Amino acid sequence: MTSLTIAIPGPVNLRDALKRPELHAAFGHRDSAAHELYQRISQRLLTIAGTTRDEYDCLLINGSGTNAMEACVRSLIRDDGSSTFLTVGAFGELFAKIAQGCDKANHGLVQFEAGTAIDLTTLAQDEQVARAEILVFTHNESSTGVTNDLAVICAWAAQQGKQVIVDGVSLFAGAPVNLSQTKPLAYITATQKCLGLPAGLSIVFLRKDVARQVIEQVPNRGYTTDLKRYLTAAGKHEVLTTPNCSLWNQLDAQLDYITQIEGIENRFARHQQLQAQVLAWITQQGLSLYPALADASPSVSAIRVPADFDLAGLKQRMREQGYLMDVGYAGLNQELIQKYQYKTFRIPHMADMTAEGLDAFLRELEQQMAN
Repeated sequence: MTSLTIAIPGPVNLRDALKRPELHAAFGHRDSAAHELYQRISQRLLTIAGTTRDEYDCLLINGSGTNAMEACVRSLIRDDGSSTFLTVGAFGELFAKIAQGCDKANHGLVQFEAGTAIDLTTLAQDEQVARAEILVFTHNESSTGVTNDLAVICAWAAQQGKQVIVDGVSLFAGAPVNLSQTKPLAYITATQKCLGLPAGLSIVFLRKDVARQVIEQVPNRGYTTDLKRYLTAAGKHEVLTTPNCSLWNQLDAQLDYITQIEGIENRFARHQQLQAQVLAWITQQGLSLYPALADASPSVSAIRVPADFDLAGLKQRMREQGYLMDVGYAGLNQELIQKYQYKTFRIPHMADMTAEGLDAFLRELEQQMAN
């Protein structure tokens, strides 16, 4: 397969330092050295999440972020209408579909217009939200380039006596989460987006003061989706099932880089700077951002183009220049073409992308769009 520079919203390009042969060394996952590795990884993840071991457990689960989403559905959500899913796009809808696939279709569903963020006024007036004990939503909806305001939604939910479960797969390590302040019941993420690693490991932060009580109220949690089992394993600094040793070693090295070399706040700031770089390019090209600027994601931008714009042809020309670009979320684009006669494509600005690398991509994209 020809090597291309990845310019899609995950998976992402890896730093060369993460491709070193020594990072592929195997280890015994029940060995004391693996216990130390788990402790080191989980502590650094908690630091990036803005919290401590006293407040949250950090669980490592094999598989993509979708696996962790299913584990949270099976372990935290009862099939009695006590949960409501809030969706602003395809990945919020995916979370609700996972619940249906787990025979937990008896839940509320509040769908916001694609391209918009969750609106508190709507939440306050919705009966499904009023009945819910748990609200489930996506922090960063990468299909539309929209970020929901985690702090505002969590604060509102807490005032209403509700817990929240958050899918943060496409934003964690690219923007602050501040779990000690926002206090969701569960926050889910994975390695292949802003963390800048291959796919294959998901992460769940569980609030210590309430999560176990919620889990005990849910029957039939499965085995590899049972968060209680993961909590037991984590108590011994172990994982429930055999890990991908290479990915764990890469994660350890990457977390050292993020926390000790680049710096967490600097990483967040770089994501904002890259977003500003893309926004400036959009303006220069006479294009427009799909969502409102106030709701725009710091990790991926969705950009409007006319319905007849040849994105497939553009993708092929960019491939010939060594780039794999995104041509928009297919289901969303079909809807947009039917309703509004435009569609979107997306430019990621996440993980370890540099200003120079992004500039090279944008210059090539501009040239190929003119062809």
